[in-house]
Amino acid sequence: RYAYLSLSYGILESCKSGDFARGLDWKIPGNPWSGLNRDPLRYKKGNDTAGKLVTSPGGVKSTSPLILLQQTDEAALPATSTEERAEPIAKPRTCPARVLSSKMNVPVEVCANCGKESSDAVKLKNCNACLLVKYCGVDCQKTHRKQHKEACKKRAAELKDERLYARGHERPERDFCPICTMAIPLPVEKHSRIQLCCMKVICDGCIVADELRGRNRARSFAAECPPCPFCRTPSYKDNESALAMVQKRIDAGDADAKKFLGLHYLHGELYGLKKDLPRAIQLLTDAAEHGSLDALFELGNLYYNGEGVVKDEREAIRCWEKAAMQGQVEARHNLGADAAGRKHNTKVAIKHFLISAKMGDKNSMDYIKTLFEYGYATNDQYSEALKGYGDAVEEMKSQQREEAQAILNFAPSKFW
Repeated sequence: RYAYLSLSYGILESCKSGDFARGLDWKIPGNPWSGLNRDPLRYKKGNDTAGKLVTSPGGVKSTSPLILLQQTDEAALPATSTEERAEPIAKPRTCPARVLSSKMNVPVEVCANCGKESSDAVKLKNCNACLLVKYCGVDCQKTHRKQHKEACKKRAAELKDERLYARGHERPERDFCPICTMAIPLPVEKHSRIQLCCMKVICDGCIVADELRGRNRARSFAAECPPCPFCRTPSYKDNESALAMVQKRIDAGDADAKKFLGLHYLHGELYGLKKDLPRAIQLLTDAAEHGSLDALFELGNLYYNGEGVVKDEREAIRCWEKAAMQGQVEARHNLGADAAGRKHNTKVAIKHFLISAKMGDKNSMDYIKTLFEYGYATNDQYSEALKGYGDAVEEMKSQQREEAQAILNFAPSKFW
C-alpha cells in the first residue's frame, strides 16, 4: 500500500511538471513520434503558456513537419516576452503562386508578380505556356515576363515533350477497314483501296471477297463495274465520272476528299489531272485544317523538302508532330528519322521509332534494328520494339486477307 501511494504521488507530481507525459509519449506502442530523432530542441511547458523552443534533451528536430508547418508564418505564432529561440529557423520554401495562409495553414494562390491573393474579386489565371504560376492580370504577366521567361520556356518544352510521347499510340479510325473493322497493314495505300463514292478505305481482303461473291452471283463484269463494297454505289466508268464523285464529297465538306484530290494535283498522274502545285497545296492545307491527318503528313513532307513551298524544316516538324500525336504512324516515323539524321539525336529517334514500330511500321522496326547493331539502342529497347511490332502485325492478319493476297499476287489485273 505504501509503495502504491508513493507511485501515485510521483505520477501526480510528474503530471504537474509535464515530464511524465513527455516521457510516456516516447514509450507508447505505435506512437507516430517515436521514429523522430532527438536533438537539443523541444517544447517546454513552463511559466510561458505559449511554449518556446529551448535547449533541453529529448526534443524533436526543428525540421519536423509539424514544427515547419507551425513556423510557416511567424505572424501566426503567439508573441513571447521571456525567452528567445536557441537558433533561427528558416522559413519553408514555397512556390511563388502558392503560399500557406497564416490563418488556416492551407495553400493560397497568389499573383506571381504583385502577390494578390485569389478571391471572389481577384481571379487568377495560369500562365498558359508552363502552368507554373498565376497572374491577376495581363499587366502583371507582362511585368513578370522577363523574370519568368527562362523557367517558362524550360517547363513549356518539358510539357510539349510529355504530350508528344504520351499521345498517338493508337492508330486513327481511318486506318481501320469499315467492313472487317481490323487495322489495315502499313503502308495503308498498298493494302487497301479508297472508294471515291464515300471516301472509305477498304482493305484488300474485303474487296476481293466482295468481288468473288459478285462473280458467284453471275454478275456480268463486262456490262458493269463492281459496286462499292461499303455503300453499294456503282463504280465510276471514266475519269469525268470519277472526278464528279470526288467533287461531290468535297462539296459535302469531306476532308479526305480534299486530300485525295490534292495529292493527285501534286503528282498529276491519274484521272486526267495535270500537275498543279499551288492547287495541291491549297487543297492539302484545307484538308489538314478540317482534320485530315494524312494531309498534315503530306504538308510536312512538302515543307521539309521545299517542294512547291519555301523550305521550312520547323514547319515540317510542327505538321508531323501534330499528326503523330493523333496516331499518324508515318509522321511519327519521320520525326524519328529527322532526329537520327539531321539532329543526330539517337535517344529522341529511338523514342519515336519505338512508338511507330509497336504500331506495325516495318521501317521503324528496321531503324531500331540498325541502331541496336551499332550500339545506340539497348537490348531491352530492341526486344520491346520487336515484341510490339510482332503483336501489331499479328493483329492485322486474317485468313481472308491472306487468301486475297495470294490471289492478288497471282492475278492482280483481274481485280484492279
